[in-house]
Amino acid sequence: MLPGVAHTANSALTAFVTGDEEKARRVSAQDGATRCHGFDGYETMLRASEIDAVNIATRNWRHAEFAVPALKAGIHVLLGKPMDVTNGQVQRDPRSQTTSHAKLMVDPRNHCARSGDAAGPVFDMRPYPGKAARRVEDEPVEVVSAAGTRHPDSGLADSDHSVAVTLLFPRNRLAQFVVSCYANTIDTSSGSGPRAASR
Repeated sequence: MLPGVAHTANSALTAFVTGDEEKARRVSAQDGATRCHGFDGYETMLRASEIDAVNIATRNWRHAEFAVPALKAGIHVLLGKPMDVTNGQVQRDPRSQTTSHAKLMVDPRNHCARSGDAAGPVFDMRPYPGKAARRVEDEPVEVVSAAGTRHPDSGLADSDHSVAVTLLFPRNRLAQFVVSCYANTIDTSSGSGPRAASR
């Protein structure tokens, strides 16, 4: 993400908020940020008018923790992943908690929903289970199978919303995982159950 900031022509990296301030200082020297804050200094930074927007790159379960205070402070929020890991927090739209005009940028019509084979969960989520498997079993030698599903209500008209993969590793070890940006909706919906078609 950081190299992309330099290519926007209208944005500059100002500060890092991190649990590892020494690491942030090293990256700051490379990417031009002038300030580093620990997590405990986040809200102070928001009040100090140092920034116009934040890009939140924490674990999913900490997204709301940092997005809501920013929105309340009138700071725009760029959030490439879900607001929270549970429906409860997401359904309480944080924009209703503030009178500011701050924008929460998690629009389902964005690039991840409209870019054909480059959309959907594969490019977005596959690195996580793939990296975990490689830490245990080294490099895979073969993709044994991969299957995707598409539901007409998923909002991903030209890409799969769920993909299941089986990888073969040395010593005949297998790793299987599913990445999805819609499976939770299917699993929790009322009625006759999933209607997704395999392809």
